[in-house]
Amino acid sequence: MEALKRMARDRWLWWPLLALLGAAVVHLVLRFMGSAAPGPVVASVLEVIANLVIAAAVGSVTFILLVRSLRHLLWRVRRKLILSYILTGLLPIVLIAILFLVAGTLTLLAFSSYMVTLSVDDLVREARAVAAAAAGELEAGDGGEPAAMLARHQRALTSRGVTAAVNLLAEPRQRDGSEGSAPDGPVVAMPGWLAGRAFAGLAAVREADGVRFAVRAVQPLPTAGEARAVMVELLLDPAAVAQIERVTAATVRGVTIVSFNEEATDGRVDAEPVLRPDAADQGAFVSGDGLAWFTVLEHTDWDSGRAQLLALNVRVSPAVLYQTVFGAQARIGEFSLGYAYLVVFVVVVLLFVIIEAVALVMGLALARSITGAVHELFIGTGRVQQGDFTHRIKVQTRDQLGDLAESFNSMTASVRDLLQQVGEKKRLEEELRIAHEVQMSLLPRDTVTVPGLDITGACIPAREVGGDYYDVIRLGERRLGVLVADVSGKGTPAAFYMAELKGLVLSLSRVHESPRQMLIELNRLLSGNMESGRFVTMMYAVVDTGRNVLTCARAGHGPLIHVPGAGGGGRVVAPDGLIAGLAGFEQRFEDIIAEETHAMEPGDLIALFTDGITEAMNPDEEQFGEQRLTRVLEEHRDADVAAVRQEILGGVSRFAGAARQHDDMTLVLLKVQNGVGV
Repeated sequence: MEALKRMARDRWLWWPLLALLGAAVVHLVLRFMGSAAPGPVVASVLEVIANLVIAAAVGSVTFILLVRSLRHLLWRVRRKLILSYILTGLLPIVLIAILFLVAGTLTLLAFSSYMVTLSVDDLVREARAVAAAAAGELEAGDGGEPAAMLARHQRALTSRGVTAAVNLLAEPRQRDGSEGSAPDGPVVAMPGWLAGRAFAGLAAVREADGVRFAVRAVQPLPTAGEARAVMVELLLDPAAVAQIERVTAATVRGVTIVSFNEEATDGRVDAEPVLRPDAADQGAFVSGDGLAWFTVLEHTDWDSGRAQLLALNVRVSPAVLYQTVFGAQARIGEFSLGYAYLVVFVVVVLLFVIIEAVALVMGLALARSITGAVHELFIGTGRVQQGDFTHRIKVQTRDQLGDLAESFNSMTASVRDLLQQVGEKKRLEEELRIAHEVQMSLLPRDTVTVPGLDITGACIPAREVGGDYYDVIRLGERRLGVLVADVSGKGTPAAFYMAELKGLVLSLSRVHESPRQMLIELNRLLSGNMESGRFVTMMYAVVDTGRNVLTCARAGHGPLIHVPGAGGGGRVVAPDGLIAGLAGFEQRFEDIIAEETHAMEPGDLIALFTDGITEAMNPDEEQFGEQRLTRVLEEHRDADVAAVRQEILGGVSRFAGAARQHDDMTLVLLKVQNGVGV
């Protein structure tokens, strides 16, 4: 069912199936309509088109399914490697072996055919030589009686196991009316096409009981007024065939005449040949007697003199042919060199088979090694996808695949550690987010209002939490305490000290009206509680709108900037002071710290800030500086404090550009309203 669903979702299978369905519908419609169908031409065209569509659809679906099956079959790397080895290693060897086998078989058969033809040619040459010798003796007249001389040559041929006949040929008009003998020997009628010509070759003689084949050689006798010749005939009877078989190692089974007379157009003859095929061997190319083959011989129709072809059916035995060819080799004692050739050949073949078997075993072993490692990697990646990073691959080899397995194990361990680190990082980020919210809650949430004074502030940590701190503390109806502080360092420790600082400031600012006294007492408390290397810088100012004065003290912090509202340049207010929180420097802190009081006028703008503002750097590592800050304050002295704050922070951001913020930025702005003190 799942396979059918996949097929239904596959558009490559969907369209051929639709086409097949449409063609089937067309066939059904044409069949059911019958005589009511459209004209026969239209119906035939529709039927042909439907058949073509069905053939194309079936072919497409078959091809797609075959490709899918091969893809599924070859999905495993081991199958691909084995198939690659078979195609590149084993198949060429098999093809080469088949090629050598076919070539050797064809060579064997061609050689055997050549030997049969050569044996027949030997008989032809022998018959020609005897005919020439007999004709010479008859012409010279030194051979005695012609009949006795022809009989002697015939006996010589017959003694060699061949059915032979030596006769005189004469034209029919010169015969005495009988086919018997003449005073000078047996006489045979000479065919008309042979008058005055010499002949030597295989001849087909038609007789009452069939066709017989014989090797005939004719040598004319130059007798004045007579057309006579000597004919030597060697009949291809079983004895002659047996002699050819002994020489050629081929077994003759029968003959097939390709064409015999003009009336025969299908390759058959009016009379069957004397040598008939063995019916038991028909249709079998390979049998116990050897390989079936044929030898094409050219023969002459004795009656007409027309040259035709004769297919001599033979059986070739490789073992007999080997014995015939190599049996004549030289021998060393009882050992024949022919057997040495065979032994060498067999040894080479065995070595080749052994080498191929070893290569096959090694190829399969290598394929198993490679695919085993790949399978382990596949299993490992599947376990990793499921979230199991404890799975380890067995390293079984010391090669590249083994190193890959070790790399995978190392990678999974690293990923597991990385996930743990990511989890830890998320936990820390969540804690820092909470710490950031806590720190922001320590800063003034609600705007503290004092008659005749506008106040605004901002704190931008460089990290989630920072060490900058500002606060605005109401000290009375018209008195306000303003604190800007910077704890050394950044991050969570600085934030903790900032929280501690807030508590101390809230307590001490209500006890000590003098900024100097408050900072002295604050330093005393911090010095005993801060760890070594930590310190705090602060600027603390008390604004009294009833008396129009600002009193401030500084503990190693940056100055404040006072910009007159009536015009003129801003001035930097920086009373003497030492950083707070250094253990053992309490008296030194008290001796150095100073307090200053400055009058305020309507429209005056006062800025307290940390070094994150003035020391903000651009990509060229140039600092924003107090001069740029003073210039921004002077240019926007008439604006409300919220607008001035935006201009300062925007100016710092534009100045820094792509440079990373490296320190916390804190800013508090105070502006004296018109009518203050009235």
